[in-house]
Amino acid sequence: MPSTCSRCPRTTPRGGSSTLADYDYFYSRRSSDVIVDAEITRRLDSLEAVMADAARLNGVGSRGSAVVARYFALDVSTVLGPELLALDRSVQESICDRVGRLADRYLTDEVLDRLDIGLRVGLTLARRGRIDRLLEVIAADQDIAQPSLVLEGAHVFIDQLGFRDDRFGLPDSVFRVTTGVAGAVARRLEVHGASWERPGGRRTMLAVQIAANIHLGGLEASNIEFVVGDVTGEVAAVASPDRPRDGSVVSGMIPCQHLLAVARASGRKVRFPVLVRLRVSDSDADVHVRVPDTVRPIVRYMRLGTRMYRLTTSRNRHGRLMIDIVAVTIDRVAAKAWRTVRRNPVR
Repeated sequence: MPSTCSRCPRTTPRGGSSTLADYDYFYSRRSSDVIVDAEITRRLDSLEAVMADAARLNGVGSRGSAVVARYFALDVSTVLGPELLALDRSVQESICDRVGRLADRYLTDEVLDRLDIGLRVGLTLARRGRIDRLLEVIAADQDIAQPSLVLEGAHVFIDQLGFRDDRFGLPDSVFRVTTGVAGAVARRLEVHGASWERPGGRRTMLAVQIAANIHLGGLEASNIEFVVGDVTGEVAAVASPDRPRDGSVVSGMIPCQHLLAVARASGRKVRFPVLVRLRVSDSDADVHVRVPDTVRPIVRYMRLGTRMYRLTTSRNRHGRLMIDIVAVTIDRVAAKAWRTVRRNPVR
């Protein structure tokens, strides 16, 4: 970085360096202070110079795109923050124009795919000179905690302000999730219900229903699996409503007999996280299943050989679904009975 190179000649014998002596090189850094007009102007001046040097030194290709994308993500994004809404109209137009020139010069398709979707929208609008729509997007971003997703075939899109809106005229590619597609979808899944069942008279299995705030109509059940330890559960069905913007419900079964063998070999209480393995658009991800407070723990007793085990679905401190397995022994039964008596003494 230019700031690092500039401080090297002024390094003290003890290895320290002066930051204030090179303050001119830090206008492009993220700051929590109140942004004034002059500061934004100096920040943009520094950004133009630094990005020009970065593009010249790194050239084209994946390396150059990664460096340029970093400047857009960490530095240009601060200029298009909520502080822009409080500035005068003339300053807003000047900033939009200068950011648009940076986008025209350095924002290639490869760089665009590396950026956050909210920043993509802002840069695309600035490049087109749509200052009113840009301010509208910035104002709306303050109220949206987690925008919904739209799954269409092998592509996933963020359904936020401007998506397929004729007023903005933005292409779908701006809203397309390009990295971690499967993870982005899997993180929208949440346990809707759980129960212990014996389908067709077989061994007891944990039946899980997962609700998604995303329409999974284009996703087959074979692309979703439940994973608990070394056990893989089957997804029986993916129920999707008729309306594309409504969420789907995923239902599946998790066999637990092998988990009992692991608990027996361990000799102590074991805890297994429940994960969802999802394959979307040539990418896959294993994500912990979240469970809300409204889903209560359920208990089931199962036998393995001559020993009885207690299986309980629980929610850990991170809000994830877990399966706890512990052997039922005389000592544990006696300890539980003693705790019950202590809490409820007989009078």
